[in-house]
Amino acid sequence: MENTEKYCKNCSQQLVLEQKFCHNCGQRADTHRINYQFLLHEIQHGIFHVDKGILYTIKELFTRPGHSIREYIEGKRQSHFKPALLIMILATVMVLLNHWINGGKYLMGKTVSVSGIDKTSEINDEQFVKVAYSIGENFNSVLTWINEHFAISMLMMVPFFAFAFWVAFRKFKLNFPEWLVISSFITGQGMLLYIVLILLAKKIANLNSLFFICLFGLIFWTMLQFFNKSGKISVALRTFLALFIYYAIFVGIVLVFIFAIIFKNR
Repeated sequence: MENTEKYCKNCSQQLVLEQKFCHNCGQRADTHRINYQFLLHEIQHGIFHVDKGILYTIKELFTRPGHSIREYIEGKRQSHFKPALLIMILATVMVLLNHWINGGKYLMGKTVSVSGIDKTSEINDEQFVKVAYSIGENFNSVLTWINEHFAISMLMMVPFFAFAFWVAFRKFKLNFPEWLVISSFITGQGMLLYIVLILLAKKIANLNSLFFICLFGLIFWTMLQFFNKSGKISVALRTFLALFIYYAIFVGIVLVFIFAIIFKNR
């Protein structure tokens, strides 16, 4: 006699024979043994599927970024790649491409010159000169670390980026976790832009400036689309305020590390 009962292999919930997904845990009802065909199917539909996955999300972030992120926040998430996983994958691609093409030398970051500061100069405030020289040297050390770990730095700054926008856009009643998601998508935009610049590193000069100009343009475009029912001037000013808060936080963090290094070496 044919077995007419069907159970979910994930949670053992009883299913009807025609059911495609478990109504208890959401897993597909027709799971199969993992083989080469299964792996090819997962790669095709999880990564390369044009209507779902990472390529779809990348396309949306550069064709209709604000609209697609707003739809994700509102609940239209089935077709999108998860933002946290997206930036982790893109960070890995950044690191691998950078080592392969540029030998590990990142495009970002410029050190400040301290050669003009003579820490042994006999002026009225010799102690001030020594402190300034020490700050300059340690600033270069911190900037060098950020430059050598640029992908990790971008990941670490996502919560601070989210906080800055949460403060600047408090009027719109989005909570902090929602801004974390928005910031992850925007960070993904920046990483994708950086990956393109890595590929063009030997053909275009002033990539540092180009990166930030393009990134700021993407951020403003994204915010204007996201808040398309609000006044453009208000959204633009709030975006500028958020970026100002973000870079103030960034400078503050750098200064904390600098003075920590100075205090440790005393």
